[in-house]
Amino acid sequence: MKNFNLFRQQSIVAIYLTVLVAFGFSSTASAAPTATVPATVEVELMTTKTAGGSGGPGIFNLWSNGYVENSFNFPATGAYDVRVAGYSTLASGVGAQAEIRVNGVAQAGRQIFSETSLASRTFRINVTAGIRRIAVAFLNDTTVGGDRNLLLDKVSIAAVVAAAPAPAPGSTALNVPASVEAEFMSVKSTGGADVANGVNLWNIWSNGYIENSFNFPSSGSYDITVVGFSTLADGMGAQAEVRVDGVAQSNQIFSETSLASRVFRVSVSAGVHRIAVAFLNDAISNGDRNLLVDKVSVAAASTRVPASDPAPAPAPAPAPAPALSGQGYPFGSRKTAYVAGIRPTVATQATQDVAVQNLYNSWKNTIVAGCGGSYVKFNSSYAAVSEGISYGMLITAFMAGYDPNARSLFDGLFKFARAHPAYMVNPNLMDWRVNNDCFSAGSGYNAIDGDLDIAMGLLMADRQWGSTGAINYKAEAIKTINAMKAHNMSPAGYTTGGPAPDISRTSDYMIAHFRSFKKVTGDVYWDTVIDKSFELMNLMQNNFAGSTGLIPDFIVGLPGSPVPSPGNRIESATEGYYAWNACRIPLRLGADYVTSGDVRSRDVAAKLIDFLNNKTGGNSSLIAMGYKLDGTPLANSPGYASPSFAGPALAGALVDARFQPFVNSLWNLTASQPATGYYDYELQLLSMIVASGNWWNP
Repeated sequence: MKNFNLFRQQSIVAIYLTVLVAFGFSSTASAAPTATVPATVEVELMTTKTAGGSGGPGIFNLWSNGYVENSFNFPATGAYDVRVAGYSTLASGVGAQAEIRVNGVAQAGRQIFSETSLASRTFRINVTAGIRRIAVAFLNDTTVGGDRNLLLDKVSIAAVVAAAPAPAPGSTALNVPASVEAEFMSVKSTGGADVANGVNLWNIWSNGYIENSFNFPSSGSYDITVVGFSTLADGMGAQAEVRVDGVAQSNQIFSETSLASRVFRVSVSAGVHRIAVAFLNDAISNGDRNLLVDKVSVAAASTRVPASDPAPAPAPAPAPAPALSGQGYPFGSRKTAYVAGIRPTVATQATQDVAVQNLYNSWKNTIVAGCGGSYVKFNSSYAAVSEGISYGMLITAFMAGYDPNARSLFDGLFKFARAHPAYMVNPNLMDWRVNNDCFSAGSGYNAIDGDLDIAMGLLMADRQWGSTGAINYKAEAIKTINAMKAHNMSPAGYTTGGPAPDISRTSDYMIAHFRSFKKVTGDVYWDTVIDKSFELMNLMQNNFAGSTGLIPDFIVGLPGSPVPSPGNRIESATEGYYAWNACRIPLRLGADYVTSGDVRSRDVAAKLIDFLNNKTGGNSSLIAMGYKLDGTPLANSPGYASPSFAGPALAGALVDARFQPFVNSLWNLTASQPATGYYDYELQLLSMIVASGNWWNP
């Protein structure tokens, strides 16, 4: 991943939120011993602090393991959401791990703050009515590879409002024309009740939606009127989207901070349909962006929509895939059995599929609409990088059949890729980095790893949905493949992953992809690329890591004298080690071996996994975040393994039955450990797709 380590070492900029309404609760700070829920307490005013000191205006710095605590009066027994606003300074690229405690007892669901500017985490707890002590604890302090601290702004608590089950068709659906108060809609995926100027509202305070069923008397066009407003972040309002039966129609922005309305026009058939209002662009940067909804009304389309609220044209329904033999590959179908390798034995197939689905549902919150399509949010400094887009395209293609909106998500990601071309190279390749203002931050150049996965994702989309709809997936894939061959590949078959032709990035050796590229183009050149990839990986293992089987992030000196990078040629001092790029190699090898049976993938992966298994004594949580080629850890695991290293190791360990205990340990770890940040999320999710038997090649 281009400049990944540099991103993880960026300087910290403390941002103090000044919005009057924070997280949908009262924003009044309280220094009293007890705050009545719902409440928000500034952390620097909390009554107990076992460690730390000021971190700047409005920020408290927990600079060693410890906790901050305050008493809260809970009016009723039940579930409550504790929302913590803060950020981290990083050590070895890893953020601070936070835990919620009730009366000193740790609750389930530790989470990591990987952001270096204000972000939020929500923890769900169950308490009985009365006064309870609520603490936020910092668990993984270290000064190795940096000084890791947890910097906290505020803690907010509100009751969880249980959503009623969705109405069954023909039963409690509201007959159109109808209007429903947002707080009474039957499904609410996130948020809480709120009041502004005497108006009852539903505050969608993170990306999610509210939904209700409506009975439409006849087929035709209808206007969905949404009344609400936004709290702002970075001066931008909330982006709202209307969905019909889970399918996105169109979106508009609420820039107002007091009640306003937006009209969305949809076309539906007669009968009961689910109408949802979704919030797409949650952010906490120079404010806390929320979408607060008063009511949703549905009526037959007016003959003229006022000019102040122009109705968008309805989104065209995706064209159905042609009925070709073998087309379509719904998640969980496992239509093509693996030809080699093992699988986890500590969970049933159904349990494995549900674990993948749950992680996928959580990951979807990283997708943001805007900048000419949809993108997987990178961090507060940049909108997206090409690998985040490309991983997302693979994931949504895999999850079709489980998620009815997968194709819409895929198309949005691809549109973003094409809206940001590598203008210095080829318009069929993607600019490797995009700023928050939607302009290039990559100087118009591509990163081959992103485009390799984009091409593979397009081939998978052709298999899933066919190429006769709005996007000719197969044709776009071939354009991308040919552009990469011309710009990113040497005539000898080496990938070039850096600014000079003698540099190759080992995590670009995506063997299964190259097989698919040959299949769709008929070009035997891709056989040469496969051979050269194995040649270089074997050379690194045998000549530079004989006792460990580790492979460096980058190789230099091609073609005549390939050696591990001495460091600081492309990204950082660690580029000659098994670090944040090479950690992906076991995923690529495992995915190829289980689907092809090529013993070359098995043998390279087995050497590497042997080292990780032996080094950790089979305890996968001890996998370090990078190693020198002699096996020296770059940073010891702080009691958990980064999903970016553990997830791919899970896929790589599938290559040999002797790794069965290690596979089981890795599955238990990845299925229970929450991911943070797009890189962890996507690598862990792709690896679990492989391990659960759900990987397939187009």
